[in-house]
Amino acid sequence: MWAMRARVALPALVLLTVLALAPREAAALPPGLVTKSSPYDVAQTLDRLADLLKKNGFNIETRIDLRAIAKVGGETIAPAQLLVVSNPTFDAGFMKSQRAVGLELPLRILAYEDTGGHVRLTYLDPDQLAQNYNINNQPVAVQHMAQLLDQLTDEAIKP
Repeated sequence: MWAMRARVALPALVLLTVLALAPREAAALPPGLVTKSSPYDVAQTLDRLADLLKKNGFNIETRIDLRAIAKVGGETIAPAQLLVVSNPTFDAGFMKSQRAVGLELPLRILAYEDTGGHVRLTYLDPDQLAQNYNINNQPVAVQHMAQLLDQLTDEAIKP
C-alpha cells in the first residue's frame, strides 16, 4: 500500500518542486515575447544593443529608466531600462497595413534585472506583432525583422 502511494505521490512532488523552482517572471509573460539572458548589467546591455541597432539602420528614439520612474512613484525596483527604437521602412509598412499597430511602434526592447539578479533582454517578436494586428501581407519584412532582431540581440549579449 505504501509503495502504491509513493508511486502516485512522487511524480506530484517532483512536479511541484519543478514548478516552485521555475522562474515566476518567465511563466507570467505573455506569448510572443523573446527573452534572452545577458552577462552584462542593464545599462551595458542596452548600450551594446543600441550601438548595433544604429549600425543596422535603426533610430534610437529614447531610452527610459524605469527604475527612476518607480522611485518617483515611491517604489524600489531592480534596474530596468526600456529602449525605444524605430526602423522607418519596417514601421511605415506596418502602419500602412494597420494603423492600430502604432500602439506597438516604435519597437520597445526591455533590459531588466530579474528577482534572481540575472539581466534579461526582452522584446516582442515581430511575427507575434504581425499576428496581433492581422498583418499578413508582409511576410518577408516580418521574417527579415525577426531575424535581424534575433541576430543583433544575440550579438549584444555575447560575452
